[in-house]
Amino acid sequence: METWIIFALIAPALWAITNLFDSRLRNFHIKDEFVLTTFAGFVGLLAFLFIPIYGFSFPGIWIFIVSMIAGVLYIYTMIPYFKALSLEDTSTVIMLWYITPVLIPFFARFFLNENLLLIQYLGFILILLGGLLISIKRNALKKIHISKALFMMLASGIMLDIYYLLEKYIYQNQSFWNGFLWIRFGSFVGALTILAIPKYRNSFIQMKNTLNFKSFKLIFGGELLNLIALVSIGFALSLGSVSLVISLTNFQPLFLIVFIILLSKFFPKLYKEKLSKKIIFVKVIAVALLILGLYLIVM
Repeated sequence: METWIIFALIAPALWAITNLFDSRLRNFHIKDEFVLTTFAGFVGLLAFLFIPIYGFSFPGIWIFIVSMIAGVLYIYTMIPYFKALSLEDTSTVIMLWYITPVLIPFFARFFLNENLLLIQYLGFILILLGGLLISIKRNALKKIHISKALFMMLASGIMLDIYYLLEKYIYQNQSFWNGFLWIRFGSFVGALTILAIPKYRNSFIQMKNTLNFKSFKLIFGGELLNLIALVSIGFALSLGSVSLVISLTNFQPLFLIVFIILLSKFFPKLYKEKLSKKIIFVKVIAVALLILGLYLIVM
């Protein structure tokens, strides 16, 4: 198995855990998506601890600008995501997030001149369908309804797609670590733009002063895992096709449902979800689609 595939699969596994952290944070600890987003931008600065190992240099004015745009854009994807977590359960939010990656191959072909084999496009579609199926809710089998979080997650997903394209472009013109660090600096700048607005700055200061140790552990733990996932997916992007790498993030709902089942069984007070036989059958089909799609991509 190619190296980029391993790193592309590590990221969604870690993100599935951070989704559970984020949901608990948003609903029980910090009910302001702007405050949560700001914390995410600050924790990203931990990546600069790698400077003594990998170095850090100015990438040139053009890549610097692209890195700032990418970093700020990534932070702004978090705002509608955290808001959506207050409106829908975690699995539904993730399902809505993974509608937009279907646009990635078209963007990549137009902006990065990236072409895939027909069989790989088929694998991409199967993985996308599998990711959507595995996130399906019980009532979704009975009736079709529009989620309150739909438009927020569509906006977040499209911004994230553009972020990945910019990230791939940066790695085509910079070493991985130098590019990654500049993007994280851009995310820090994005967090500062939020704090530049008095309303959100006051909310952040107030929340910071009243934050208990349990909430701090959830924030720091979740964002640290997110940072590791960003390193993993970024490294995969530096090695492989952006379309194929991002297609593998559709395994995130699979990892999420596995973690939810484990939590429901061993820690029911933390998380409880009942799965009917019909839902289990749908999820088995979804897993089969994910595996088949992965096979078509790497064959």
